[in-house]
Amino acid sequence: MQEKLICCQHCGRRIQSRDDLITTLYLWSVVPYHTRCFSHALKGCQAVIVGNHPINSTLSGVMSGLSLLLAPLAVLASDIPSIAGIILLAVPGMRLYSWLAYGRHLD
Repeated sequence: MQEKLICCQHCGRRIQSRDDLITTLYLWSVVPYHTRCFSHALKGCQAVIVGNHPINSTLSGVMSGLSLLLAPLAVLASDIPSIAGIILLAVPGMRLYSWLAYGRHLD
């Protein structure tokens, strides 16, 4: 399998380590950043467009776990089960997409 080249959205350089990768929402798409570049993007004029919370952070992992636990309860307890399930599965879905698109390709 050929190695996928993952480049930072801010500086355009290659991201080589999973420890240096931060994924976040940029408008409606998930994009990769270097850790340092992410902080620069939040301080600059991109702060309006860039999501404030990394998708691949520890907090996002905890929120994904809670969402997966609460989704079945919300579907059973809600009058509109499909909407409740979709809303609760958005966070783990984005985290899974982030890992499939970027995280699994790095060391």
